[in-house]
Amino acid sequence: MDTLADALTAAISAHLAWKTHLSIAIGSGESRFQVDEVARDDLCALGRWLMGDGALREAAPYAEVLALHARFHLEAARVLALALEDRGEEAAAAMERGSDFDEASSALMAALAAWRAAG
Repeated sequence: MDTLADALTAAISAHLAWKTHLSIAIGSGESRFQVDEVARDDLCALGRWLMGDGALREAAPYAEVLALHARFHLEAARVLALALEDRGEEAAAAMERGSDFDEASSALMAALAAWRAAG
């Protein structure tokens, strides 16, 4: 990535795509992603970026974003597991406003946006 802002913008876009991936999995009961892989926070582009650039660890929001990112992955994996177990209604409910997934997602998005704004 060229700049911190570019990397954080890409992370926000990728994060938004997860809601689409999960919605598709809920509707179809299938996914190209495996639950155990989704649960890991070091396999996606944001995770690799966070864990790969030592300079980021000095940034004030780093620890918060790292923790929120891990929480998001656990919640996304939980939703995906429900979807793949043909429990689509439960999976959809697990993504609704106020759910653990929604709270994890919103908190991560807010932290990424704040980090981007702070430059």
